[in-house]
This record gives sequence, structure tokens and C-alpha cells, in this order.
Amino acid sequence: MRINKFSELKSYFLDNTSTRQTILKNTFWLTIAELFSKALTYMVLVLMARHFDYTTFGKFSFALSFVTIFTVFSDIGFSTFVVNELSKDKSKIIQYIDNIIVIKAVLGVILLGSIFFTAQFINDQIVVQLIYLLAVYSILNAFGIFFYSIFQANEKMEYETIGRVCQQVSLLTLVLFFISRNGSIITMGYSYVVSVIVALAFYLFIIWNYFSKFFLKINLQYCWHIIKGTWAFGLVLIFNTLYHQIDMVMLALTKGYSAAGIYNVAQWLPLGLLIFPLILGGALFPKMSYFYKFSEDSLKKLYIKYFKCMSILGLAMGILVVLSADIFISLFFGAKYSASTIVLKIYIWSSVLVFIDSAFINLLCAIGKQSVVVKILGVTIILNFILNFIFINKYSYVGASIVAVISEAIVAISAFFVVSQTPYGFFVKNKKIS
Repeated sequence: MRINKFSELKSYFLDNTSTRQTILKNTFWLTIAELFSKALTYMVLVLMARHFDYTTFGKFSFALSFVTIFTVFSDIGFSTFVVNELSKDKSKIIQYIDNIIVIKAVLGVILLGSIFFTAQFINDQIVVQLIYLLAVYSILNAFGIFFYSIFQANEKMEYETIGRVCQQVSLLTLVLFFISRNGSIITMGYSYVVSVIVALAFYLFIIWNYFSKFFLKINLQYCWHIIKGTWAFGLVLIFNTLYHQIDMVMLALTKGYSAAGIYNVAQWLPLGLLIFPLILGGALFPKMSYFYKFSEDSLKKLYIKYFKCMSILGLAMGILVVLSADIFISLFFGAKYSASTIVLKIYIWSSVLVFIDSAFINLLCAIGKQSVVVKILGVTIILNFILNFIFINKYSYVGASIVAVISEAIVAISAFFVVSQTPYGFFVKNKKIS
């Protein structure tokens, strides 16, 4: 009897047997992945922030944001495109793996060269060394993110979970080791590089043995087909990343690394809470793409439930964070980061808006309207840059947090308006998509 129950439990969490069970299984594994990886990442952040002064921590924060602005171009939408396409036809898996890995390798070399060249204009040598190390980490991590898409498209998120947890455990272990040896901030950069290598080794082993034995055979015609299919998804990712990172870079360059350190501490809880829309979005997106092709009615029902769930959860978390911000900053980061409290109370509302608009964005991508999302984010990033220039100069890190909320409000309102013009709007019935 025990063996039968164990087999049933194992099957429920590892096999795909029905739509409902598959969504629940994938949500479970993505929840484990996000909770553990974010919790471990947050532990690393707290350890670094408490061990180093906020100026030194600000240098690390700036270097990571600086690198991220470049390395976002190493994905250009491959991951979302692959999930969207393989959810409909899994027979193309080897073609996507072979060609995309080669494309990403070429892009990685170009981006590393660009980062190393640009870093020469930064005077602080510690920041430059951090940029070098974090650039290598970010390029390698981009391959890992692509491998996530293979697991997600096949609805086998348990492999992504194991790899991400292994990466963050490795990172935490190394950070603890170097801090115990009173290591410099540079050793934190080495920790990131080693941890991502551990994760990549695991992903390559799993894909090679359980999904496809790829040989990196490049087909230029197929590469062009992939690039044409990914450009819109890529611009969504690029614009989204830019307007979430540019405030940190502008803050460090105009107000100094101390301001960047104070701002980054306040950012991490709101950004960490985004695991919930990421979890649900990652679990539902393959089904949304599938339903769009085979059942529009099912897609609308799923989308409305998705929106209601995210709205209620987001608002509840926003209120809770505002009420506990002072205690949170004091408990985890200490009195030296007390200035981060006001930033946290403001910045959290940008994350609440992400909860709400995540349903809109995923729906638009699932129904092939990612180009509209590109336009929304493109306009938003221009406004974000202008507003940051004005508000950061006048209000420093408080100004940056205000702009984050304004920017996300623009995205939410615009996306809601676009969705209302489709058959999936809350008040629309029997209307065909143009």
C-alpha cells in the first residue's frame, strides 16, 4: 500500500496527466524554485550588505546593474519564443537548441567585448574588476535561462528547480566562506561565476540525457527564422530590463555609490516578491499559448482567474510591506540602512502594479500581440529615463523609487487598455482579434 501511494505521489509531481494536474505540478515546482532561489539570494544580499559598508555594497550593486543592461541583449527573447513554439510542437527541440546556443555564444562574445571596452571609462578599479567578473557570470547565466525554457516548454519544471537551487546553494556557501575569511568585495564576484558554472553543468547533463543530444549544428536559414520570431519577445525583455536597471546606474553615476547601496537594499524585497507573478506566469504561459490555438473560451476563463488572483495577492502584500517596512530594514540590514525605509514604502507599489499587469502582459504575448507590449515598454522606458533624470537629480534615491511606481502604472494602464480591445477583455463578448 505504501509503495502504491508513493508511486501515485511521485507520478503526480513528476508526470503530466491532465491540464489541471500539470498546471498544479508546474506551479508547485516553480514555487519551490522561486522561493528557495530568492530566499538564498536574499540571504546573500543581507550577508553582503551587513559585512560591507553601503558604499562598497553600492559598487557591487552598480556593477551588477551596469552589466545587466548589456547582457540582456544575449537573450533577445529566445526563452519566451521557445516556450511559445515548443508548447505547440516539441519535435523542433533539437533545431532550437543547436542554433540558439550558437547564436547566444556569438552574442556573448560581442557583449563581453563591449562591456570590457565600456568599463575602461570608469575610474574606480574595484568597480571595473566587479564588472569583468559579473559580465562573465551574466553571460553564462543567460545560457541557463535559455535552458529553463526547454524545461518549461516540456512542462518539466522540476529540473529547473533543482538547477536553480544548486546554483544558489553554491553561491551562498562561497559567500559565507569568503566573508568568514574577511574576503574583499571582489571575492563576491568570483562566487557568482563559480555558482553559475555548477548550474550549467547540471542543465547540460539533463538536456543531453533526457531531452535531446544536441551537436551545435548551425543552420543560417533557421537562425534567421528564429531571430525573426524572437525580435518582439526580445524587445519586451530588453525594455523591461532597461527600465528596471537604469535607475540604479543613473543613481550611482549622479549621486554616488552610497545612494546606490541604500536604494538597492530597499529594492530587493519588492523585487523578491515578484516570484509570485513569475511562478504563476511561468506555469500558465504554456497553457495560455495552447488555449489560444485550440480554445479561446478556455483562455479567457484562465486569464480572468489569473488577473483576480494576482490583484488580490499584490494589494495584500503592498499593504503588509508598508506597515512593516521599518521593522524589516532594521531587522535584516541594521540601523545604517535606515534611509532605505522610505524607499521601500514607495518602491513596493511598483511591484504591486507588476502583480496586476502580469496577467495583461502574458496574455498579450500568448495571443501573438507581443509587438504591442514592445511599444508600451518602449514608450515607458523613454519616459522612465526622462523622469529619472529629473527626479534623481532633485530627490536622489527617493526620486528613483517614485519614478519606478509611475513607470509601472503607465505599463499597467496601457496594457489593460489594449487587452480591453481583444475578445479577452472583461467586458467584451464575441469580438474577433484583428
